[in-house]
Amino acid sequence: MSRVTFTGTPASEETYRLGEQIRVAVTFSDAVTVTGTPQIGLTVGSTTRQATYDATRSKGSLLVFTYTVQATDADPDGIGIAADALTLNGGTIRRGGTAAALRHGALATDDTRKVDGSTDVVEHGDSREQATLLTLTVRTTGEVGETGGDEGFQGNVDTARNAEAAGAVEQAGDTDYFRVEVPGAGSLTVETTGTTDTEGVLQGATGQTLTEDDDGGTGSNFRVERQVQAGTYYVAVTGGESEQGIGLYTLSVRFTPIGGGTTVGDVVPPAGSGTPPAGSTSPDGGEAGDGAERQPAPIRLNTETTGRLDRAGEVDYFRVAVEEAGTVTVEATGAAAPVAYFGARDEPLLHQSAAQS
Repeated sequence: MSRVTFTGTPASEETYRLGEQIRVAVTFSDAVTVTGTPQIGLTVGSTTRQATYDATRSKGSLLVFTYTVQATDADPDGIGIAADALTLNGGTIRRGGTAAALRHGALATDDTRKVDGSTDVVEHGDSREQATLLTLTVRTTGEVGETGGDEGFQGNVDTARNAEAAGAVEQAGDTDYFRVEVPGAGSLTVETTGTTDTEGVLQGATGQTLTEDDDGGTGSNFRVERQVQAGTYYVAVTGGESEQGIGLYTLSVRFTPIGGGTTVGDVVPPAGSGTPPAGSTSPDGGEAGDGAERQPAPIRLNTETTGRLDRAGEVDYFRVAVEEAGTVTVEATGAAAPVAYFGARDEPLLHQSAAQS
């Protein structure tokens, strides 16, 4: 053997971080052939970590060994290699017809190769019983501003409900579990982003596998999509089998209810605030003013939006800002036969049903 040396450099600040690879080059005087997975020991703090033979990076007389930093690894002084740390691990290294000599000297601690596998990412449960709950929320896009002396909104509200969480595959075999409560029927999309190779499994309430994926997302990330009903679902995230299977990731969950489009404010109007005309019956079958007020969904003039009436008595409210005199036309299409009220916030001007159209 001619020499042992580190190859490559840490990505930043002379420190290998979680998921980064430490590479060691072992050079022989002549070409060698290798079987199995020989290893070479790295001194990381007070622990010896084994870098494994990498056939894809090795050629001829040069053998490359790699080790991926895990969350428990730390060495503020820099890593080194003890003398005679190269072992066959059940494999062989042969030079011609004879076994190659494996003895080598020590590689001193290198303070430009520190190790810090820690992460600020919140720990997630390692079982369904300890799964991290992801809360699905509706996102809005646009700008809120002053319109005609009242608060206005120029943008849309997406019906899809979303959740995100940062996570980390800290070592081989590490699995993070997440729980999602789905409010109704629709499409559930789950994926990760980042440089870590991930695999994901979508499970039902009792842990049964519904669908799984390895590299269906961007790069080596997983992505699954499935039509679901209301209920509890679990997502299991683990590292892939590649060299990038340890490291940070971002998990994204998106639920799109059947019907899609732009969300609406589901309300039963309180008394004195956009209530139906006198003598009419409120949509919930009781007197006007029953129920809790919610914000109506803002929409822009000359646009369309999609809504859905999921139950008898449900009311969907929209708000549109009109800045000058003119004619406003409002209509609904579809299989449902809705009843509409149109007017200013405190002064309903028009009550229209399908029978009257």
